[in-house]
Amino acid sequence: MTTTFCGLLQQFAKSLEIARRDGRQSQPAVMLVDDAIALTDGTREVKLYHAPNSHSSGMLVGYVPDARVLFTADLVSDTFPLIPVFASPVHELIQENGLSVEMIACGHGNVMPYAQLAYVIGKQAVMNMTHQFQNRSLDDNRR
Repeated sequence: MTTTFCGLLQQFAKSLEIARRDGRQSQPAVMLVDDAIALTDGTREVKLYHAPNSHSSGMLVGYVPDARVLFTADLVSDTFPLIPVFASPVHELIQENGLSVEMIACGHGNVMPYAQLAYVIGKQAVMNMTHQFQNRSLDDNRR
């Protein structure tokens, strides 16, 4: 049986609820994630990473290593143009943590290839560099 990201989180929540009802835990568990945390059901692992961004504090993205899928809610979507200020932190998180992402599951939209995100962010970086070069050239010509 294949466990999905949402299924794994549901199993984790259910085990916390059972522990609470059985008196092994008096209150629901709250887990703070400073950088990253791994959850497992014994057969599959999900890693949750804190994703600092300008949209929302406390945002997490989920990564299922054996499926090579990253889940994000608001930062990346295939239903409207990628917003570099939101999408760049996701790309940076993937690069900095050496994640082997093939697909991104978007909370608002569908699954999209990571290559699409990398292309847009790369294109934006080239445009920014070109813009900086043009501004520098204009400044040099004014001197």
